[in-house]
Amino acid sequence: MRMFMPRYKSGGFTLLETIVALAIVSVALGASVRSASMATQAAESTRQKIFATWVAKNKATEYRLRPSGRLRGEMLMGGIPFYWRVYSNNEGRMIVEVSVEPSGKRILVSLNTQIVQ
Repeated sequence: MRMFMPRYKSGGFTLLETIVALAIVSVALGASVRSASMATQAAESTRQKIFATWVAKNKATEYRLRPSGRLRGEMLMGGIPFYWRVYSNNEGRMIVEVSVEPSGKRILVSLNTQIVQ
């Protein structure tokens, strides 16, 4: 005698299929979050370099107008403190270096220009 076993036809996913799908989605979300984070860091770095360039150009212009001015200092631009220094090399060129650290170890911009006397 044969027993009748009802067959259930389900339209859902198995547990294994669900776990694999969740793993794929989590990898994709992780990659997109990392990409967004890198884009934000790149935008901030570009912003700092633009402001540092403005500081360097401002200091170069000030030094041309008044060569006996200060040779190092701090300037606030865009809410960021920038540290700058002006010096001349032996070839008569003025160099303006701008950094975001007081130690000057991480120089963002080095502007090299001719001093016209």
